[in-house]
Amino acid sequence: MPHSAFGNRAARIYYGFGLLLLALVPLQYLYLPLGTNVSDAIVTLCLAALALPFASLQSNLAGPMQLRTLAPWLYGAGTILTMISAPWLQESITKLGRDAQGTFLIGLVDLLFPGMILLPVAALIVGTLRRNRQRPGSGYLLGGLCLLAVCTGRIWLNLFNNHFELAPSADSIMSGLMWTPASFVVATAGVTLGSLPPELHLASRSASAMLLCYLLAILLIPLGASTSLADHETQAYVTLLLITMLVCVPASQLTRVWIMSKPVGRPN
Repeated sequence: MPHSAFGNRAARIYYGFGLLLLALVPLQYLYLPLGTNVSDAIVTLCLAALALPFASLQSNLAGPMQLRTLAPWLYGAGTILTMISAPWLQESITKLGRDAQGTFLIGLVDLLFPGMILLPVAALIVGTLRRNRQRPGSGYLLGGLCLLAVCTGRIWLNLFNNHFELAPSADSIMSGLMWTPASFVVATAGVTLGSLPPELHLASRSASAMLLCYLLAILLIPLGASTSLADHETQAYVTLLLITMLVCVPASQLTRVWIMSKPVGRPN
């Protein structure tokens, strides 16, 4: 199968799942409990936005052709099933099941969904490491992908804890309502910046400084989450503001470079 045909088909699949995820955002905001609705809606919006850079990064995928062919389906189905499985899936299984043990085993199916997301993300990480990409661009991409893998792994861990009655504390839940969507936003920004055309990532001191700003934003996320767990809300919000500024600085700089790279039309 020609590479171009594969790329076009994969892109269409990514775009289709991205649109489906966008349709979920208002439903989550309207029907989920207050607090959870905003957090889940932001996460879903980020996963929908990631479909665009993922569609352009197909050549970076590592692994057998079967995985590369399945990657858009795994990502799309995994994201949608992850975002809609709670709480309706568990409630439906509980209502339909008669045997408690059988119901519990069937309910474990939702543990598969985050793993479906992690497979193409892991393949992109390995593929990006193998490719000879310019440092600023690959730094953004690897930072965003690794953070996305951690965020998805955190969702996976939460599902595992829920199934095996390892309930998190109330402080942990409240912290997650703020820092889970914040982490996904930072990850989405990194993947998007890293997937921009290579000519926008010219190696220079300013480009390296912009990359350091983004990587510092990633490093501040666990600090902000820990301050929330310690009930230091003021410090947590200051950290969140600082993270936002650190992400906006390289984003604005790359936007300026992109605008300046556009040819200016000559007057008639």
